Amino acid sequence: MAAAAAAAAASGSGSQEQRATAARLKAALSPGGCEEGEAASASASAELRALLERVLLPCPSGEAASPSSSEALSWCRSLLAGGEPWDGFVQAVRAYDPATLCGLVWTANFVAYRCRTCGISPCMSLCAECFHHGDHAGHDYNMFRSQAGGACDCGDGNVMREAGFCKRHRIKSSSEVPSVPKDLLIMSELVLPQFIFYLIQYLREGYNEPVLDLPSEKDLHKVLQMLEPHISFLEDLTKMGGAMRSVLTQVLTNQQFYKDLSSGSGENACVKKSHEKYLVALKGSGLTFPEDKLACGVQEPGAGASSSVVQGLRNAFKIKSS
Repeated sequence: MAAAAAAAAASGSGSQEQRATAARLKAALSPGGCEEGEAASASASAELRALLERVLLPCPSGEAASPSSSEALSWCRSLLAGGEPWDGFVQAVRAYDPATLCGLVWTANFVAYRCRTCGISPCMSLCAECFHHGDHAGHDYNMFRSQAGGACDCGDGNVMREAGFCKRHRIKSSSEVPSVPKDLLIMSELVLPQFIFYLIQYLREGYNEPVLDLPSEKDLHKVLQMLEPHISFLEDLTKMGGAMRSVLTQVLTNQQFYKDLSSGSGENACVKKSHEKYLVALKGSGLTFPEDKLACGVQEPGAGASSSVVQGLRNAFKIKSS
């Protein structure tokens, strides 16, 4: 039984309980999806937040505890997909990607393809997915292992001929990209703010103000290693295309999301402790509090969280947006 559950988590399908809970919550939270009305929606919203807090912030004693990566990510996949199979959800989101360029970035030892028939530049490279979804039958191509990293050129007419583009990255007009159904990403919009905020908690917990004989990078490095599966999960989300990247961008730049989650309210001791640490670090940094800026009439630079938080997340998680 345990082996079967582990296999399900690894495949991203989640357990039967997780899928059933996710489907029920999505039905209650989707616009017009619940006959009981606003009361049921509010109850489902509270249940979702409590569930995420339990799964993502397991700190009953007030001390940071290592999360179960497999359980947390399995729950997140089930919730984002609304109880549907994860692979099917990924394909559904990709169908609403307006991007005409792939741009997938890889590191050393990544297996990629090069088609000399379609290439204009001899350095043209394709990821496996774009290659297999393109028409390269009978072409002069080879598969290779990247030595220093690279990026997929599918959709870039300056590097390769359009005939070699995969079906996802052929030139699209705005009329060819359908509107995203309201209920497809409703759970992503509700889950991802708390998921990213959870990562902030552990990054804060791993940071110490520099003092003699106590390098602040040591604990933070351990935390980053622990969070590697979660960071990889975020990177996988960015690869779903423009529709999902829009949700992530909104989460990273929405000031109200961050303010609501970091207010330090509620019963979770881990959140309170993290917020206190944030206030101490902010005071010591010499940066202005958002409330002080508003009181002084200083305009925030656009709608979004503080630039330091956004930049820190981008650097730590290496999220690539387009």
